[in-house]
Amino acid sequence: MTAIQELLHPDGNALSDQTLSGSAPGVLITEADLQDCHFEAVNLEGATLKSSALEDCDFHECNLANAQLVGTVFTRCRFVDCKLVGADWSRAGLSLLPPVTITFERCIRDYASLSRVNFSRARFIDCSMRDTDFTDANLSKATLGNCELTGARFHGTDLRQADLRGSRGYFFDPRDNQTRGLKLSALEAPGLLAAFGIRVD
Repeated sequence: MTAIQELLHPDGNALSDQTLSGSAPGVLITEADLQDCHFEAVNLEGATLKSSALEDCDFHECNLANAQLVGTVFTRCRFVDCKLVGADWSRAGLSLLPPVTITFERCIRDYASLSRVNFSRARFIDCSMRDTDFTDANLSKATLGNCELTGARFHGTDLRQADLRGSRGYFFDPRDNQTRGLKLSALEAPGLLAAFGIRVD
């Protein structure tokens, strides 16, 4: 098992097929190149991950609360049971990339910023995303299944062919977003009709 501190050394920025552990809150990690790495219960609260590339990496029970992701690309990465409260993805460098698959399962992503991020085809399963900012994000063909979305902000969001079935608490005006082909559960659809002054009892 490799300590997360290895990423802080100039010769340790490129790692492949490693399991990382440890705690480095508030740390700056820059120009890391990680492939097939597994992060196990790593504490990176308040850390900054800058100009890095992560491919086929897994995060399990990690703390990335209030992390700053700057110019960093995640390709085919998976986050399970992670804390991502307040994490800022808006500068992660994902806005102009072709869609890649990223998965979040049972993660806490409250108060996070996904503004202008390309999460096309991303999967959010059983996640809490209260008060998350999705302004101008690309969520086309994404799956948000059984997620808590109370207070989430959707404006200029691409939700074409996205699947929100099973999620709850969200409200947005379809006229302010792209919604062609959007899949909704019958229980939550009345919340969107309210934008048109329609009440369903």
